[in-house]
Amino acid sequence: MKKIIILIAIMSILVICLNGCVTTAPTETMPPQSTVPSSETAPNAQSPTPDNTQTQTTPPSSEAAPYTQSPAPTPNQTESASTETADGSQSPAPIFINEMTDKEEGTFYLGQSITEVMRILEDMDIFIKTGDEFTINTEGFGFGFDQNKLIGIGLLTASNTPTASGLNFGDSYEKMVEIYGTDYTEKVIGPDASRYEYKIGNHYFRVRIYKGGVNLWGLSTESLINLGIIN
Repeated sequence: MKKIIILIAIMSILVICLNGCVTTAPTETMPPQSTVPSSETAPNAQSPTPDNTQTQTTPPSSEAAPYTQSPAPTPNQTESASTETADGSQSPAPIFINEMTDKEEGTFYLGQSITEVMRILEDMDIFIKTGDEFTINTEGFGFGFDQNKLIGIGLLTASNTPTASGLNFGDSYEKMVEIYGTDYTEKVIGPDASRYEYKIGNHYFRVRIYKGGVNLWGLSTESLINLGIIN
């Protein structure tokens, strides 16, 4: 029974994958989902700066630093951090997800509660398109849950979020291998698309490459290939 619940949840993550697949690529029929009303009116709240943030002795830059130049955050610091833009307004800090661990590190991580995921999405003013007790889908992210714990994360190009190791959307197969090596399981899912799945510790990291470039990556507690997910 638990495996069936996990299968449904992870399949539902892939609702967002339809935005990045070609029409010839196989797709899955998703279970009906109900809209989460509270997320549509989520205030653009600003969270306080963490107590352990160092006071800067130099004037802040007039421009917000791009994600690739930001230092790697320590566990749970990215959830409430914010940056100042040129006009003085506050914008949410970039989302950080560490694909190399299943520990409590980063903005989102495996094992995180659905309540915490909802809170972060609302604090960052990320609109929730659909959601229920098993799934949450936004424009660029998909989350799957089992017993209120996060068991799968999928990211598309709209998330604008590279991996912690530096793999970005549009990067080539060669770049993926340079970073993660060739100890993967490959699944061809269409004429121009393949998925590569790495087992890292106790979890799985996957990358989908379409027409020569990365257009999806994600984490899960179970192997999608072993569960028969083809997308």
